[in-house]
Amino acid sequence: MSYIHTGKKPVYFRDDPIDPDSTDEVFFVADNWLRDDLLETLTEGSHVATATGATIVEQPRAVGPMVDNEGTLYQHVYAVRFTVASGATEVTITYRKSTTTTGLVNLGRTNHDHTIRIPVRSL
Repeated sequence: MSYIHTGKKPVYFRDDPIDPDSTDEVFFVADNWLRDDLLETLTEGSHVATATGATIVEQPRAVGPMVDNEGTLYQHVYAVRFTVASGATEVTITYRKSTTTTGLVNLGRTNHDHTIRIPVRSL
């Protein structure tokens, strides 16, 4: 299942909880966030994730092009692996990607944060 972020608030996985006893991965897709009109490109190696209610096991890593279950192809997909902290009822993962912009005016490097909230329930 894929979730499309509106850019206005964090994505909340209300009906898709995680088990407190597992190690999980979440995927962030950067395709829709790259602005073609400004020739914005991802800055490799400068992606970082932070967590509340969890411990990051593996920082964002590129997993290459992926196709979701609806047949949509994404080129820039990053996975973050985490474990749920003891007693947590919700996990918040924030992924920060960095881009450079070389359009009409060189705007330099920009950081963008994308946040998801996932309830924790024994499954």
